[in-house]
Amino acid sequence: HRAASPAPAAKKSKKWLIIGIIVLVILGGIGYAWFSVTGSATVPAQLHVEQESVTVNGDGVSGTVKLSEGDVIATRDGKATIILYESTLISLEPQSTVTLDELQAQHPKVSQSGRTWTVFTKLAGVEDFSATAGGTVASVRGTMFELSDGKIITGEGTVEYVVDGKTFLVSAGEVVEMIDG
Repeated sequence: HRAASPAPAAKKSKKWLIIGIIVLVILGGIGYAWFSVTGSATVPAQLHVEQESVTVNGDGVSGTVKLSEGDVIATRDGKATIILYESTLISLEPQSTVTLDELQAQHPKVSQSGRTWTVFTKLAGVEDFSATAGGTVASVRGTMFELSDGKIITGEGTVEYVVDGKTFLVSAGEVVEMIDG
């Protein structure tokens, strides 16, 4: 009669094993659904059109658009914001053009004409950011600044600004402007 005793214990542990597997499958499904809804990979570059009359590579766009290295974004009478690696926001004023020169995760680089306002934070692994306007280059590490052809205004932090081979450190509240003549 002793041989019959272990059978109910084996059935009981088998029952708990099946219940455990079912619970794990349910929790895995819930976790997958949660990640699918809330989780997303960092997008290297995207554009949010705020006011119509914006083009990417000459084609009119609206809403939110994913961007790629080499894309040229232009605002005729419109306004738009470029978001690089969820870390850099570049607001384009009307009559501005920005080219995405390099979309390296740690050091994105753009060139521009017209007027932009940039907010740079060290998120998503981005260490610094460079913007070229005409013969000038602004290199930043955690700051806010306005850049137009030949002029920079720093709103927060410090920007390294190179004009004709000369480097200026432009601190919050300071302006550097090229003067002809």
